[in-house]
Amino acid sequence: MKKVILLLVLASASIYYVVGQSFVVTTPQEKNVVLEEFTGVNCQYCPDGHARAKDLSESKPGRVVLVMLHQGGYADATPDYRTIFGDALASEFGVAGYPIGAVNRELFPEVDATIAMNRGGWAYAAYQKFPEQTPVNIGLKTTFDSETRELTVNVELYYTKNSPVNTNYIQVAFLQDSIKGPQVNGGAGSNYNHMHMLRHFITGQWGDQVTTTTQGTLVQRTYTWIVPESIGYGTATKIPIIIENCKVAAYVSESHKNVFTAVEVAATGGIHNGETAIYIGEIAGPTTQIQSGVTAQTNNFAMSLNSSLSGTEAFKVFITPENVPASWSYNFEINSTTHTDTVLVNIVSGTPIAALVHVTPGADAGLGKFTLTMISVTNPDASPKKFDVYVIHNISDLIVRGSGSWGDGLEYNFDQVFNDAMIATTCTTWANTNAGVMNKAFNANLMAGVKNIYLNIGWSFPSLTDDEATSLKAFMNNGGNVFMSGQDMAWDISSGDGYGTTITKDFLKNFMHAKFVNDGSSTNSSLVPTTYPFENVGTSTLSPVYGATNIYPDQIDTLGGSICIFTYNTATKKAGLRYNNETFKSVYLGVGLEMVGDVAKRNNIFKITYDWFNGLYDNMPEEAIQSLFLGQNYPNPANDHTFIPVNSKEDCVLDIFDINGRQILSRKIDANSVVIELNTSSIKAGHYFYRLSSNSSQSKTYPLQIFR
Repeated sequence: MKKVILLLVLASASIYYVVGQSFVVTTPQEKNVVLEEFTGVNCQYCPDGHARAKDLSESKPGRVVLVMLHQGGYADATPDYRTIFGDALASEFGVAGYPIGAVNRELFPEVDATIAMNRGGWAYAAYQKFPEQTPVNIGLKTTFDSETRELTVNVELYYTKNSPVNTNYIQVAFLQDSIKGPQVNGGAGSNYNHMHMLRHFITGQWGDQVTTTTQGTLVQRTYTWIVPESIGYGTATKIPIIIENCKVAAYVSESHKNVFTAVEVAATGGIHNGETAIYIGEIAGPTTQIQSGVTAQTNNFAMSLNSSLSGTEAFKVFITPENVPASWSYNFEINSTTHTDTVLVNIVSGTPIAALVHVTPGADAGLGKFTLTMISVTNPDASPKKFDVYVIHNISDLIVRGSGSWGDGLEYNFDQVFNDAMIATTCTTWANTNAGVMNKAFNANLMAGVKNIYLNIGWSFPSLTDDEATSLKAFMNNGGNVFMSGQDMAWDISSGDGYGTTITKDFLKNFMHAKFVNDGSSTNSSLVPTTYPFENVGTSTLSPVYGATNIYPDQIDTLGGSICIFTYNTATKKAGLRYNNETFKSVYLGVGLEMVGDVAKRNNIFKITYDWFNGLYDNMPEEAIQSLFLGQNYPNPANDHTFIPVNSKEDCVLDIFDINGRQILSRKIDANSVVIELNTSSIKAGHYFYRLSSNSSQSKTYPLQIFR
């Protein structure tokens, strides 16, 4: 043991600069990704996380380093695969559920509010990092003495550009494959094949410090470690280390977070020269990527094309539109020449050329996306470089897809459900986008023309990020209306087991005016309308669009003046709410719109919401709505129609009398009705009275005025 400690101390002091022949490449490279997955043998969804991590690695061979960290309550088991490092990392990254993972220890706010993110976001985050240039290349060599079990790790860093911060950290991880053991839902009993398991950080919890981080700097470090025969956690039985199944990974980070790149080699005789994929250059564009459009006026986005390749390189450059109305036009300009198709451009390294993207909206409303792309002719397999810009024009209604990851790790897209529902309205000034673009529009102060937002959350986590909730609160305080639907949203925000924050909890409480009661189940199988203006929609069966075992319709409750508009098939379980404070209106469904099985009823729910938001229904003040069960009609005086609230558990009869007591109309009312829409167009102007009668009782009489 004394020898091991001595060698570790010497390792941290073994720093050499330009000693011997360097093996790390010095050409600019793209970033590799390290995915640190928090897992445990008692975690039911962790095998799916492992599978998704494997799929990501196989989709980009040699570009992904996987590190499996057994940590937390789900890993407190026999055998115990935990390490002394896991808890500190979990705390730093904001681990709140399992499986969960950090991609390059970086925050992706469009995916999650914490560095640790749901497995559905891993691939997205990784593919954001692959095309970026790493400021430092990592060379890695290992040798292992089988007699002494001494592992020697040589790390070389070459900085191809300045690090964003002066001090960086080298992390060297010792990993082991093919450890047989138990895993819930692993399908192999106690012979599940655990891969990429973290056994030790040779450089300690947070790595070895590097202070020479400027362009052109070469750093060489050597680390030695006596590999024990086995490693255990606490008093648990130790797990044998089979060196042939082990790997060493090295990654460099800014601090405890923000990894630049990573490489991995075998623990016995492995070598990596730091090549990932050559970095061809970049498209630099404006900080504000979205502009407001005006019909027949051109929007201009200034960009520059840069090459990182030596000498002069030819690039293919082209523009790609998405969700662009037919009446719009677009092109790009290079060297004062306008192009609509692919063009070849020669760029000298270090001498960027200017480009302009032109977008001219037509009469049609829209939110168009335009992507300028450059591809190296001599390096066609290198990642294309892209830059996205957006133009928003004449939009009043915006459908917004949530930014979270799907609850079961699969991929879903219900844009068309919302598009079809919007088409069923009379609106022609609408668009469909994602939460990231919505926030870009908010940050650029371009949402003034938008009146209504429809949040397509589905079954994704987090339901809302802090940035999204902050934008929506400002929108609603300025008179905007919000429709929000999805299962597990209230659970996610309020239960304590999800991703809720102070900001998102405030949004749920004080803007959607919803209170979480409990997580739903398949027993909540129907959506039943209860009151104005949805009372005539009809009951609809809830469809298991996420699979029969993934049905979690939130049971919610009213809060701060909201009104229940839907229950489940059990009448005491509230499923939907609406709220109106004369500044904004909101509609909240504890299920996703896509789960409403009857398409016609689904579209009708959306249309009624749209109509209510836009004042096409009688704009009853909330005081009147909350007094519906008192029995006074609204409006009063009435013209062609009026609404009369009722509260009878049995069939009854509505009778209307003139001022002389003569009955002029009688109408049967079904039990459990909550509001009656009465057509008064055939009744002469004047003063009348009405009352409700049943076999067991009779209501008091209320005045009714008809005015022409």
